Amino acid sequence: MKKFTGQFPQRRCQPCARHRGTGDRNCLRCVDDRDRSKASETEISDYFLERRKPKYGDQGVNKEVKKETKNRIRIISWILFVIYIGLLVYFLFLSEEYGRTSFDQRIYRYNLTPFQEIKRFWIYRHRVGFWVAFLNLAGNVIGFLPFGFFLPILSRRLRNGAVVTALGFGLSLLVESIQLVFKVGCFDVDDLILNTLGVLLGYLSFWICNGIRRMIYEKKI
Repeated sequence: MKKFTGQFPQRRCQPCARHRGTGDRNCLRCVDDRDRSKASETEISDYFLERRKPKYGDQGVNKEVKKETKNRIRIISWILFVIYIGLLVYFLFLSEEYGRTSFDQRIYRYNLTPFQEIKRFWIYRHRVGFWVAFLNLAGNVIGFLPFGFFLPILSRRLRNGAVVTALGFGLSLLVESIQLVFKVGCFDVDDLILNTLGVLLGYLSFWICNGIRRMIYEKKI
C-alpha cells in the first residue's frame, strides 16, 4: 500500500463549536493536527468509503443496471413512437371515417383565417354533434400530444421547448400541405394552431413526469 501523505480525521480530536464536548472523527474542522499523521489503514479506508458515498444516499443500484434501464426506456419509446406515427398517417390520410373521400370526389379545400373553424365548431357544437366537435377541436390537440412527449425521451438534444415546438409546427405544416396537394383533407390554419398546442402540452407533460420521477429517484432519464 502506498504511503499516505494526506490529512484524515482521527478518533482523538479537538472539538469544534458544532461538536463541542464530543468531537467528530468525520469533521475536518475539529481534527487535532497532532493526530493526523497517526491514521491507521483502517481509518484511511473508512474515510475514503465515507467520502465516496453518493450525494443522495447509497441506493445500492449498479451503474450498469441504470444504463440498461435507460436503454430499455428508449427502445420502448421508439417502438411506441413508430406505432404512433403509423396511426397518425392512417387517420390523417387514409381513413374514410374521418373525411378521407375517394379520389374522384376530392376537391381543394382550405382555410387561412385563424380561429374561424374553431369558432364555427364551438358555436354549432349542438347541431354538428359532440363527437364531431370533439374530433375537430380536442382531437387535433390530442393527436399531436405524443409527438411532444416522446421527442425529449428519444434524444437529449431535443429537450429544448422551442426546438420541440418548432418541429411540431413543421410536422403539422407538412401534414396540412400534403392534405391540400393530394386533396385528402383541408388545409386549415386552425389545425396548425391546435396541433402545435398539442405538441407544447406533450412537451410540458414530459417535464412534469420527469420532475416527479426525479423527486422519487433523484436521477435524470
